[in-house]
Amino acid sequence: MRAGAVAGPVVLVAVAALGGCGLGAQPSGPAGGEARPGQAEQVRSDRSTGVRGRVVRVEGAPGAHCLLEARATSAWAPPVPDTAVISDAEGRYFWALPEATYTIAARCGGDRGRVEGVEVVSGRVAGADIVVR
Repeated sequence: MRAGAVAGPVVLVAVAALGGCGLGAQPSGPAGGEARPGQAEQVRSDRSTGVRGRVVRVEGAPGAHCLLEARATSAWAPPVPDTAVISDAEGRYFWALPEATYTIAARCGGDRGRVEGVEVVSGRVAGADIVVR
């Protein structure tokens, strides 16, 4: 009977201790600032400069969920902002890349393909369709 009398206060102490552990914390924005609704979408929605295209297999099927990598071939090129992008279920992709000339490569399982000399100019979207074999 004595054990039951102790269980109540122990539960209350545990609940009180967990109150400060951050269980109810809200996510914060970059560098600990306040996150604003739509902030991430605004950053990713700039589609005025970059590369847009489609990955297709030799038989014409879409290259769904393929890994795309970009390598800048311009000597003056800035770093590529994202390591890679993934094509959607229809093989389409968009990659916001800084102004430079690129080789864009696609991998779909064991199939590979690439397109060279893709020139990205500020304020324009270059087209680069890739056939994987």
